[in-house]
Amino acid sequence: MANVFEFVPGRWYRFHYPGGFSDEARCKGFDQKRQTYLVEFRGDPGAVVTLTDLLINAYKFEEIPAAVAPPSPTAPRS
Repeated sequence: MANVFEFVPGRWYRFHYPGGFSDEARCKGFDQKRQTYLVEFRGDPGAVVTLTDLLINAYKFEEIPAAVAPPSPTAPRS
């Protein structure tokens, strides 16, 4: 049986790249037209890329537990 990983809109994920670099991104939702998920980087709010593009270079990814996930970069600030 295959191990299927589901990306959930609103949840945060950490992507690991060669050379020890990692980045955090929040799943924005599924784009029906492109047939892929859209993600928004923590350090670059508003810049949305496809999950397919991220996974071309990332060798590992993991969900960040809600208790330690950063706040939404586009959430209103108080």
